[in-house]
Amino acid sequence: MKKIVKLGLATACILTVPSASLACAVKDSESSTTPAISTNSQDEGKEVDNKLLSVTLIDDAYHKGRDSFERTFTCSPSNGTLLNIHVKNKGSGKVRLKIYHNGYEKRNILIDPGTSTTEPFSNINGVGGNWKVYVTTDDGHEMDIFVRARQS
Repeated sequence: MKKIVKLGLATACILTVPSASLACAVKDSESSTTPAISTNSQDEGKEVDNKLLSVTLIDDAYHKGRDSFERTFTCSPSNGTLLNIHVKNKGSGKVRLKIYHNGYEKRNILIDPGTSTTEPFSNINGVGGNWKVYVTTDDGHEMDIFVRARQS
């Protein structure tokens, strides 16, 4: 019985090796150009996304303290048609997320404690321009947040 199981496992490995090596080749080429979005929903703050390639604009930023969080970046239309800005509030109070595009406020929302939001922006011709992500509190309590921005 053990020989049959071993033979079955060996056969399965032989049949899956070509597809596994192809998957590795694709993954290696992705990592050499731009990072891939994690599809492991158990990772802290990682949203699930089916896109294989993306440009990281804010790379898994953790911020804890009473001071505000602010990051600016520039998107190039050639990097994709979708921009996702993800903020997770791990603190005990509400935080305010403001997103600006070319100096104009595009979003102004409150995020409850223990929740997160992903704010999408899209343009069929590609997302471009100067962006700013600003997270603060209305009452000055200590924040504990995770921020990510990706364009694909």
